[in-house]
Amino acid sequence: MSKFVRIIIPIHEFNAEVESRLKDAIASVPKEEGVDFVVSCPKSIADEIAKVGAEVVSETESSCFQDLVNQAVDEDYKYFSVLEFDDAINTNWYSNVKKYDSIMGDGCSVMLTISDFIDDATDRIVKIGNEIAWWNALSSEESDLGYISFDSLSSYGDYLLSGGVFLTKDFVKVGKLKRNIPCYFWLEYMLRATFNGQKIFVIPKVCYSHIINRKGSLSSKFAEIKENDLKEYKNLAKREYLYTEDREIIFEE
Repeated sequence: MSKFVRIIIPIHEFNAEVESRLKDAIASVPKEEGVDFVVSCPKSIADEIAKVGAEVVSETESSCFQDLVNQAVDEDYKYFSVLEFDDAINTNWYSNVKKYDSIMGDGCSVMLTISDFIDDATDRIVKIGNEIAWWNALSSEESDLGYISFDSLSSYGDYLLSGGVFLTKDFVKVGKLKRNIPCYFWLEYMLRATFNGQKIFVIPKVCYSHIINRKGSLSSKFAEIKENDLKEYKNLAKREYLYTEDREIIFEE
């Protein structure tokens, strides 16, 4: 397939640190036929990012992560993947994606990978992520081995979707990411996808390296949100999955 997977690198701001990390992320992109990458950003920084030598998509002034992913999804590609600009794709990523694509075909809407979580300050692996999908299947009847079921997401939904591959047509079919869901937009998407009969599988290999504890990262900003607000946002995600459209949400003061 000439257009196998488009790797989307969302960037909401640009400075010397972002440029350096972006170059490292780009260097990790597999140089394989059918694999392309694009940087998705607001229009205001598009010219600066283009100087790095990357193809740029900048159809909006929004710096919202969900908007940046959505605007770069191209239905000419079978899959797309999200690479955070401070993360890296491991050398075994492509071979495993191709392997499980040949097994799954169009029967699986999302294939995640197990990921290393690397502390930004020490550059050491502190944990791995997404392996719990396999443990849950071994220890309960909620999921088939390696799959993340709708029912299991009610008790655990803290998965890393960056580094996974999404079947583009299925992602578009259920309405893409919702900008009106704060913080838990990935959880809402997973609930919506599985509620609509789509399958999410975790490839049992460590294929992606994710940086944590970086000052100014999206997750660090979540840590500044009040606990009660986070609970409200999570409950919102658990209600809104019923709707494919991104409905306007009004929060009480």
